[in-house]
Amino acid sequence: MIRKLPFAFFVCIIFIGNCIPLIAQTQNYVQGATVTPDESITSHTPAPYDGTETFIPGSSITSGEWNLFLGAGAGSSVTQASHNVFLGAMAGAAFDYDAPFGSTDFADNVVIGAFAGDQMTGAFDNVFIGKFAARTATGSDNVAIGTDAALSMTTGYDNTFVGEESGQETTTGYENVFIGEDAGYEVTTGYENTFVGHRAGSGTSSGNGTGYKNTGVGNVSLEDIREGHHNTAIGDSSAVDIGT
Repeated sequence: MIRKLPFAFFVCIIFIGNCIPLIAQTQNYVQGATVTPDESITSHTPAPYDGTETFIPGSSITSGEWNLFLGAGAGSSVTQASHNVFLGAMAGAAFDYDAPFGSTDFADNVVIGAFAGDQMTGAFDNVFIGKFAARTATGSDNVAIGTDAALSMTTGYDNTFVGEESGQETTTGYENVFIGEDAGYEVTTGYENTFVGHRAGSGTSSGNGTGYKNTGVGNVSLEDIREGHHNTAIGDSSAVDIGT
């Protein structure tokens, strides 16, 4: 059940035997359970949660409008941000965005998946889909689709990652295109790279993916790339040993 509430207030509805808190501002749709996550392998709850903080979906909204929050803890910290879709347990849980005075930016994020974008702040115009996708993103205009895609992203912007664990270690890298499982996996600060194929441009040295303006098309093409730049490799396993 989804309800549109005319003004901010607290209400409980009975849903499959549970009392689910709903908090909403005008034109927002909010539904999800209150949760206090605690890191646990058994429950698949990731760090840094330690059971000391409670998340209530949509509970902090003041002026934000046209948001959709569905999931336990989803959108718990949003105050002024608008035009966001957070679907999934803890999706966008810590997110908020305060647009600069006179700015037309409203946030405009679509985040779908358990713990997807759960720690991101200040980000706008992003699409993150998949469990743990882009958990710590603060940049803009990114697309990350797949479990653990862009997992470590911070200020990176204008990136497109499609595939499980694609761009997983990318932090501040920008204008990259990684398509395929593990594509661009170890690229951290590298920029303007295009890697298409399973493990294409994945790198072999954690935290050392600083290469830029490389193009690798084909499974494991440019797999060992680390600090290299302006390389082009096309075909299965092409230029697999180029590192710098």
